[in-house]
Amino acid sequence: MTPEGVVDRTGNDLRRLAERVWTPFDDDDWPVVVGTGDCPGGFSVVEEYAVVPSLARPKFLVPVAAPRAIWSAFTRYHTTSSTRARALGAALGAGFGAHLGPAVFRDRLRVAIDQRIPAAERAGWLLISHLGVELEAADLVAVLPVRRVTPNAKPTMRLFDRAGTPRGYVKVGWSEATREVVRTEAQALSAVAGRLAPLRTPALLASGRWHTHEYAVAEPLPAWVRAWPKAPALVPQVMRAVIGSGTPSRGRLAQSSYVQRVRRDLDRAGSDQPEATGVLGQWLDRLAGDDAEVEFGRWHGDWVPWNLGATPDGPVAWDWEYSDPDVPVGFDLLHWSFQQELASSGRLGAAIRAAEQAAPQLVTQGVAAEAAQRRVSLYLLEMFTRSARLAAAGAGWNPRLHPELLDVAARRDR
Repeated sequence: MTPEGVVDRTGNDLRRLAERVWTPFDDDDWPVVVGTGDCPGGFSVVEEYAVVPSLARPKFLVPVAAPRAIWSAFTRYHTTSSTRARALGAALGAGFGAHLGPAVFRDRLRVAIDQRIPAAERAGWLLISHLGVELEAADLVAVLPVRRVTPNAKPTMRLFDRAGTPRGYVKVGWSEATREVVRTEAQALSAVAGRLAPLRTPALLASGRWHTHEYAVAEPLPAWVRAWPKAPALVPQVMRAVIGSGTPSRGRLAQSSYVQRVRRDLDRAGSDQPEATGVLGQWLDRLAGDDAEVEFGRWHGDWVPWNLGATPDGPVAWDWEYSDPDVPVGFDLLHWSFQQELASSGRLGAAIRAAEQAAPQLVTQGVAAEAAQRRVSLYLLEMFTRSARLAAAGAGWNPRLHPELLDVAARRDR
């Protein structure tokens, strides 16, 4: 079971996940190896996962020796609103709960550590063990999704004890770009804690650095979370609570700290993406010439149905990794329409039209009717700037946005 064992028998998605979670360095002295075969001499297996459904089509890694945790993960503590996905999850959970899973899902991923490392020191070399120390929770196990590899993809994991009790949801930043969004999430969860009634947010349980990685551990979501598809205009009190949890202010755009931040973001991305940041910077200049006052406050950053849920105690919102305490009011409302259309149609033009059609609803958040379409432009500039930053960090461009966004930015608000 050499490090190359993962390369030999698995696809690129699982291989990259294994590297980013267990072997963050290309170092012969790193005392942890991950593979699909037998444990090499001098090493002891410390974590073992069933690859579901198979090495050829990996979707999840589930801890073989913790059937109650697997049952909880796929029957009680998950957020998908898809009926088909819930049914498959229930079947998977029931199979492992009845101890049939290991017989059905035979492919394994094993994590082994050099036997010379004392057990008391393993947290220094195993991220999940380190998190167990941070959370003061012995014998944690993790359920990990295997997602499509992109330069900006972050490993995530749900932590459980062996009795099936959820202990946290983890995001792991392994690169400059992913470390930044993990830090943003930790800061946002701390900032909004207890301030958003009637909206609930997961508490931040732990955050910190492990070797080159940064992590944030959020409180588990309540069991049986269901979809909460209420558009922002229908819940103005919730949106005002989010806005007010930031650094509310009012003033001219040109003199705002928000514009200064956008310029810094464009400058940071400029050396790698000069064409895009040049066009976006000119658009920002045109928008900043508006003399009208703008109200600023926090936005969630990704206010969409798949990041929201309903519970008996009220709605809950998660995934705050793009939150910012100081943006023009109304971005979350526009994002709701823009992102859903972009996800369904894949067309930037259609998504922009969806945001424009939603713009009159901004009056529910205190935005004057005559300023609504200009607010759409500011929102689009924010999203395009985010895309440029990610592209400059190595993630590449979202083909649904680029290169068409360059034409939008060059023509709009002239």
